[in-house]
Amino acid sequence: MNFNQSPLFKKANTEPPTAKDTQKALFQIIKLQLPKGTSLADVIGDLLSVSASCAYRRIRGETLLDIEELLILSKKYHFSLDELFNIDASNQKIQFEFQELSYDNLLNYLDYILVNLKSAKQLTIVAKHIPTFYMFLFPQLLAFKAYFYMRVLWPNEPFQNSVPIEFFRKFIHRERKEIKDKCEEIIRTYLLIPSTEIWNANTFDGHLTHIEYAWDSGYFVSKEEALQIVDVTKLLMEQIKKQAICGKKFSIENPKLSSNVKMYYSNGLELEHIVHSESEQQTKAFLIYNTGDYLGTSSEYFCTRTEEYINNVCKCSNVISVSGERDRHKMFKIIEQKIDHLRAKIEMS
Repeated sequence: MNFNQSPLFKKANTEPPTAKDTQKALFQIIKLQLPKGTSLADVIGDLLSVSASCAYRRIRGETLLDIEELLILSKKYHFSLDELFNIDASNQKIQFEFQELSYDNLLNYLDYILVNLKSAKQLTIVAKHIPTFYMFLFPQLLAFKAYFYMRVLWPNEPFQNSVPIEFFRKFIHRERKEIKDKCEEIIRTYLLIPSTEIWNANTFDGHLTHIEYAWDSGYFVSKEEALQIVDVTKLLMEQIKKQAICGKKFSIENPKLSSNVKMYYSNGLELEHIVHSESEQQTKAFLIYNTGDYLGTSSEYFCTRTEEYINNVCKCSNVISVSGERDRHKMFKIIEQKIDHLRAKIEMS
């Protein structure tokens, strides 16, 4: 949703929103991203280095933000100035936020995912690959994916040449407790947001290729460690299948962490890797690359284009949550066979 389409802007005389209206709506969007009980005025005052009274005047729209202050808020809360100023993106360059997955940026990367999840009321995921959120269900898989990206795709990382996966897993989940806590908060938040998800029989392929590459390259300490990653991958597949059967995302450890999920099986289409999020005030689209990096934008033009793509893919796909038993069985059977094939290869090596 464009800032200027926010319900805060709608007036009886349908006049276009003023700068004051836009600024007040912006602060409402920022407020949605803050933890409950946090003072918006205190946060804005600290960020902009102004007093509480000055912060309140900005929040009420009595004092307009200057360009420097807008840039500070835009960088911190990941909104597009193009969207804020209602620039027509159909003939303009679209501004994207970029969030890289790297060892030095790991906490910022997790913060970016969490901040955007907390403001979302509805998610739509096109799953060319296993959505990042699902990796947070199983710490072993999350550590493996992070290790793979940082060792294989980013050659200057500190873990490039000698650190095995097992050591890396212990490091990020024990010695850096803030990472573990952040990961747990991400999965809790994700499980409580209703979502629509489009999968196909190739969604697991990239992940299985990474496991095979790591095994062939000697990254695992032992065959047992490699097989454990394969087995946990199968547990993940079974978890997703159970969610499709009941139409609910859930945590095995805490059933109260649950929300509705509508799953589609797209047979025959090459999917993109996209997350489309909606809140009361804003719509955002995210592109996730094979490197794990995120590109995000709230451009109305791009988000509308993305939504049209998603709707068209859904029309060519079959619902497999609750109903669609035949297609659901077909898709997960193909995925299971691929996992079993990789396990057999590692066992025989």
